[in-house]
Amino acid sequence: MLVARARPKALEEFGGDAFFTPPWELTDQCVKNCSFISGESASAFALLTLVVFVRPKYAIVYLGAVGLLAAGFSFTRVLHGAHFLSDVVIAWNVMLIWAILLWRIFSRNAPQIDAIFAGR
Repeated sequence: MLVARARPKALEEFGGDAFFTPPWELTDQCVKNCSFISGESASAFALLTLVVFVRPKYAIVYLGAVGLLAAGFSFTRVLHGAHFLSDVVIAWNVMLIWAILLWRIFSRNAPQIDAIFAGR
């Protein structure tokens, strides 16, 4: 693991045997199934990108509903001791960066992509 950060419920403070590690610090507190970053939160945030398939007049409603759902999934992971809040926030930011990068690539190359799928 690049960042072998133990889950909150595995820390000494909560009855475990691991020590707290700040985000981004390389450590050996976890061998597998580590905390950093939250895959569930990243996946939930990724659902927001599907707004491109929603009619524009419903986009705000979609973003609001799915945003609340994504926040709910993410914070449930924190409440259950599976992730730190920083794991969730960093996961959201990583997905936001990916979404922006992919949007730029696809929007810049939209005519070529359309031509490929149209069989031209």
